[in-house]
Amino acid sequence: MLEFRWTKEMDADLLQMKNDGMAFSQIHEVLSRKYQREISRCAAIGRASRLKKQGVKVRDSRTRASYTSNFTADIRSPKSCQWPTGDGPFYFECNEPAKAGRPYCDCHCGRAYVPRKPEFDRMFK
Repeated sequence: MLEFRWTKEMDADLLQMKNDGMAFSQIHEVLSRKYQREISRCAAIGRASRLKKQGVKVRDSRTRASYTSNFTADIRSPKSCQWPTGDGPFYFECNEPAKAGRPYCDCHCGRAYVPRKPEFDRMFK
């Protein structure tokens, strides 16, 4: 079995892609292709975690601005439906008027809030 070592160039690429907001599932594929080695998603996550513990700046994806902020900031209001449509970092929100006291419009409230069945109430009486 060959011993695998992370190089400074690989670390720099990993950090750059992570700071650009790429998911680890994408990062491991790019690194594997570029360096012609099998680098698993878990290996990339572990390396980023170890670099972070060593004091290297790794921007957390939870603190970065959402990709949607470019096109929803102007049209989204607190009273608009927040139902996500799309996949990954590129998603849209419904933006129809929200139902009073709910984060979703009538259509999406019907999908998000399923009424309880009468049998459920009978079980706890």
